[in-house]
Amino acid sequence: MSVARGPYRPPRRRRGSLTPLIAAVTVLAVGIAVFVVAYLRARPPTPTAAQDTASAAPPVPAPASDAPAADSGQFTLSAVGDVIMGAAPNGLPPDNGHGFFADVADKLHSDLQMANLEQPLTDDTGVSKCPADRLGKTCFSFRSPPAYAGILKEAGFALVNLANNHAYDFGPAGHQNTRRALDAAGVRYTGPPGLITVVTVKGIRVAVLGFRPTS
Repeated sequence: MSVARGPYRPPRRRRGSLTPLIAAVTVLAVGIAVFVVAYLRARPPTPTAAQDTASAAPPVPAPASDAPAADSGQFTLSAVGDVIMGAAPNGLPPDNGHGFFADVADKLHSDLQMANLEQPLTDDTGVSKCPADRLGKTCFSFRSPPAYAGILKEAGFALVNLANNHAYDFGPAGHQNTRRALDAAGVRYTGPPGLITVVTVKGIRVAVLGFRPTS
């Protein structure tokens, strides 16, 4: 039995179909979910009770460390020439040398400030490189009291060179007295044979070597 068929017509969408509504709700839900995830990621975590207590308590300072400061990558240094602060016993500045560097104080501000100490810091050792008949004429020797190492420290000198032609003006004993005076004042030095002095400046280790061409 044959049945006559007309042209195909798609079925009409029923009024009140839920398909567009479901699609809209789905898009809205996805948008809300994305917003919630983004909000939760951006929002700082809620502190716990223990964290609240810790934040309310005053900060406890970190224990002191002997480790050098972080490497800043750069520092400044300066080096002045011959430093002779006096000629004991009669040629010493007033006020025991305090203020000796006042006229150039504004120039002494580097991170590593150095000088060539052109005299021993010692009392009279009874030994001098200059014979009495040549002293002050063709031969010169200089010394300042050991306390003058503190004048160097006050002026900001961190390190001095002892390799020069006046280091032994008052013999080996005068040289050793100089080293002891500098050690007591906290001023580093270089120059004695075999001594390479290493200092740390802003976290950077710096080796300083002092030498002279003759013995």
